[in-house]
Amino acid sequence: MKKILLIAAAFSLIQSARAAAAVPDAISYQGRALSSTGALIGLTTPVNRTVTFRIWNHATNQLLENLVYSEQQVVTIADGEFSVLVGQGSPTSGTPLGFAETTKGPGATIPLKVGAVSIFDGASRYLGVTIDDGTAAVDNEISPRQQFVSSSYAMRAKVAESVDSLAISTAMLQANAVTTAQISDAAITTAKLASNAVTTSQVVDSAVTLAKLAAEVKQTLCPPGSVMAYMGTTAPAGWLLCNGASLNRVGTYASLFAAIGTSCGGKTNDNTFNVPDFRGRFLRGWNASATGAGRDPDAAAAGSRIEMATGGNSGDAIGSLQFDIFKAHTHLSYYPTTGYTASYNNGAESLSASRNNATTSRTSETTGGLETRPVNVSVNYIIKY
Repeated sequence: MKKILLIAAAFSLIQSARAAAAVPDAISYQGRALSSTGALIGLTTPVNRTVTFRIWNHATNQLLENLVYSEQQVVTIADGEFSVLVGQGSPTSGTPLGFAETTKGPGATIPLKVGAVSIFDGASRYLGVTIDDGTAAVDNEISPRQQFVSSSYAMRAKVAESVDSLAISTAMLQANAVTTAQISDAAITTAKLASNAVTTSQVVDSAVTLAKLAAEVKQTLCPPGSVMAYMGTTAPAGWLLCNGASLNRVGTYASLFAAIGTSCGGKTNDNTFNVPDFRGRFLRGWNASATGAGRDPDAAAAGSRIEMATGGNSGDAIGSLQFDIFKAHTHLSYYPTTGYTASYNNGAESLSASRNNATTSRTSETTGGLETRPVNVSVNYIIKY
């Protein structure tokens, strides 16, 4: 059985976690190779040998699940010495280990680079080196495999202690390198964003959805208790029809209750409250007495504004209900009560006439419909909860 010894080697990880396209994906590796007899390979004349570099997650196992990375390079060995950059090789050909290795390196459908994060995402990694001796026989991997270790400062960098201001630029981040899962809730605050740091061009269409907005932002944009006209027949998510429904004060509708309370009705004994019932009704701005005197002159009149539902507000208050009415007025019509009267003076043979201009009132005929209203269109009113 042929054997090649690697009696001295040194390697360093130039780039194990790719930060930007400008940083090379390569590991600098130098070695000194001897034959099984102890002779330096390429002692008098440099020779080119095919060298296979593999990265394993185990010190001795050589199963497919233990193989992390594999590549081959034609390396010039002179006086037993050679120097290469692991990561610049080609796919490992054939099945020298009993299985194809092209999925574990540059020959993969999506080429795998030695600097990919997945290569060094484990605590233990070993470098295996196999040097072709120039014969047709199967070449053995040089033993033992060499374990990748960290220098003292690389250990310190295992957990980054700080990042200088502007040290990480957009160019250093690959597309989708930072995902939602990697950002803790509330980790990015307003204070951490420079003015105009996020521009319209940096936000992809439809990237910011309602679901991605914090609850506080949603509520600020449209606070609970907001009412608007809506042309749909069923309320959208987060909204309710203004149909007088009774709801629980705690749980899902707690924010709505905090906003409107029992202004539109509510039962204390079962801790419920009512949404407003605007079906078939027009809305009127709250008079607020002192600031809107005269704009709702009947607001304070006894019985004029009543509860919309049991437990709701009455009088000059938000949520009170006022029924339809005509403003007090009169209609007059004039006509004579009698016609002309005449008398004849027989002796003087004279005739006199007079007109009675007395008047009286009369009720006109009924006209119109069932209510007094302006031109209108039916809509649904909805309320945010």
